[in-house]
Amino acid sequence: MTNNIQIFKNDQFGEIRTAGTPEKPLFCLVDICKAMELSTVKKVKNRLRKDGVTSIHLTDSLGRTQDATFINEQNLYLLIMRSDKPQAEPFQNWVCGEVLPAIRKTGGYLGAENLSDDEIMAKALVVAQKTIERKAVENQQLKGENHALRIENARLEGENVQLTAENQELRHDKNYLDLIMRSKALLTISQIAQDYGMSGKAMNKKLAEMGVQYSINGQWILYAKYKDCGYVSSRSIDITRSDGSPDVVLHTEWTQAGRKFLYELLKKNNIIPLIEK
Repeated sequence: MTNNIQIFKNDQFGEIRTAGTPEKPLFCLVDICKAMELSTVKKVKNRLRKDGVTSIHLTDSLGRTQDATFINEQNLYLLIMRSDKPQAEPFQNWVCGEVLPAIRKTGGYLGAENLSDDEIMAKALVVAQKTIERKAVENQQLKGENHALRIENARLEGENVQLTAENQELRHDKNYLDLIMRSKALLTISQIAQDYGMSGKAMNKKLAEMGVQYSINGQWILYAKYKDCGYVSSRSIDITRSDGSPDVVLHTEWTQAGRKFLYELLKKNNIIPLIEK
């Protein structure tokens, strides 16, 4: 762990040494206990979250080294909230109102007391450099996020265009299907063909090519897989032959279910009714 110690001073609580980063500050446990008049460090340490306790190698002004225990922000709040000492609340106010904002804003605490002008300037330059570096990282992250947002916006715009086209197509479908559903009458193939700008003869030929029907003795008959679907109805028509003799012929008419079937089948083959063009 880096020995990058910053010292915060307060007339009431003395000095609090901090380390870590602006995003993850650490606080010297000995200093916290002294400021809040808590029991021994060892006893307090046993009540903390283990993953928030860190040992930092310190070197004093005389070159002597020692290991000191530092705690994270979560453990700091844990100590304050569990304390019934009268100074707990003012200590929390100082930490939250001055210490943490100073760390997060500048990456450190100048602590100008008893420092020469040169020392203050040197420390300020260090803080400024850290701030510049942090801002550069944040700006790079923002650029990455903005790029990701632009990609996402482009994707959403593409989806919107597609949905608009699909909705337009559905509205067309609905118009013609509404027309079909409103009617209960039987229709000749010529009447259905008119919806597509075709003749009945051309429509019958197209349906034969698509494997829907075949002709026997002048009558169009549906193939077996469509025969019992309720698409058509046959009726007898009395006619008079050219020689004057009477006769009866069968005439095929389409139901509205059959009309809907033809609409869906023809549309799959890019043949759509005039109302949808």
